[in-house]
Amino acid sequence: MQLSARMLELLNTQLTNELYSAHLYLSVAAYFEAVNLKGFAKYYQEKSREEHKHALLFFDYIADRLGRIQISTLTEPPTFQMYAVLDVVTMVYDHEQKISAAIQEIIPVAINTEDTATRVFAEKMIMEQVEEEATANILLEKIRFIGDDKGALLDIDEDLAEKD
Repeated sequence: MQLSARMLELLNTQLTNELYSAHLYLSVAAYFEAVNLKGFAKYYQEKSREEHKHALLFFDYIADRLGRIQISTLTEPPTFQMYAVLDVVTMVYDHEQKISAAIQEIIPVAINTEDTATRVFAEKMIMEQVEEEATANILLEKIRFIGDDKGALLDIDEDLAEKD
């Protein structure tokens, strides 16, 4: 079964969204590198790699369904030069919610066009997003909890540096 034009548009949009996420998280890592929070930098470099892998899942899925892959121009991510850590981590959480919403748009189109394979694929990606949002929220809540406590921020940074 060939992908509908609307489905192909949604999948290609999500492919670009995932590439932007990888780009964004690399920018976030650069910010943390600049403010010498090496654990945060390492963590967001890994998140960037994960988002690139998600993009490749969409790429491969479109190719497997014989769709035409179209990668749109990526918007330049913020540089975060004048941001506080809380602002950056909040923006990451908000971004993950936007990605979830974009993937959610695929499911009703898949149901309406009786495209079971794409529905199952999108549901798998949504479950990945549940984990991504939860992880982003946990870090956000930790940052909110510590407030201006620089020692606690450094403890979180050290914990993130040790994550694999």
